[in-house]
Amino acid sequence: MVKVASLFALADAIAARRAAARARVERLTSALLAKAFRGELVAQDPNGEPAGTLLARLRAQRHAQPPATRRGRARRARETTA
Repeated sequence: MVKVASLFALADAIAARRAAARARVERLTSALLAKAFRGELVAQDPNGEPAGTLLARLRAQRHAQPPATRRGRARRARETTA
């Protein structure tokens, strides 16, 4: 009976450590995302293109390309019914 009680105590201690570790991971995840958005995870290139300029350039490239044709599911459905 003492062995069972000690195993339950050990299980409770493990569960408490797991809960504490999970809370720590959630805080670290938030901190990591915050640092990423502030640009603190990697060294910044002083000659690098600003994000706004990069986004504008990517939008212009996307609009310059012809729209992608959508093939796939609808075409296959027509082929199987014909």
